[in-house]
Amino acid sequence: MVEWQPAATVPRDRLILADIGMPWACLAIWNEPAGQFCVTELEIDLYLGQWNDTAISHTYVPAAQLLGWQELPEVSRG
Repeated sequence: MVEWQPAATVPRDRLILADIGMPWACLAIWNEPAGQFCVTELEIDLYLGQWNDTAISHTYVPAAQLLGWQELPEVSRG
């Protein structure tokens, strides 16, 4: 299992998995114009009385909100 890296060491030059305090990890990448990380968010709403209307959106969070990070795993297509 890959260990979470300290937030103080987060790279700002590539896509990462970020722990921002949600129950799951999020994709994140540094956005220089905003001076914050652009982070994916999983959303879910009720549809016909069930929690099944899922979507992905994004938001910006300051670097101080990151609790930790991991490199993305490599994709093996071999």
